[in-house]
Amino acid sequence: MEKNTPHFLRISGDVPGNKRKEFEQTFKFVFNQLPAECIEHSLSSDVFNGGHYHFFSLWLNAGAMKLFMSSVEFQLLTGAYFTLGEDEKIAYGPMADI
Repeated sequence: MEKNTPHFLRISGDVPGNKRKEFEQTFKFVFNQLPAECIEHSLSSDVFNGGHYHFFSLWLNAGAMKLFMSSVEFQLLTGAYFTLGEDEKIAYGPMADI
């Protein structure tokens, strides 16, 4: 059952004002490269904490998510946080049934 459970991946971090446009353009580029196993994805800015961004994605299963996490596209996303921002945090795991 665990094999077919959807999994989430979230990357969060702060991006200074002068780097936000380049940061957002990097994500837009990668969004066009995501595989079909990524069933949902978004980039959002925290309205209560200016410059704090969250990338959220939902994957069909753990295998698809782990494959993405070893891809060039994932390195590009984490590199955008590392190069253009700070305080990168990554969280991932199975979605809970409610």
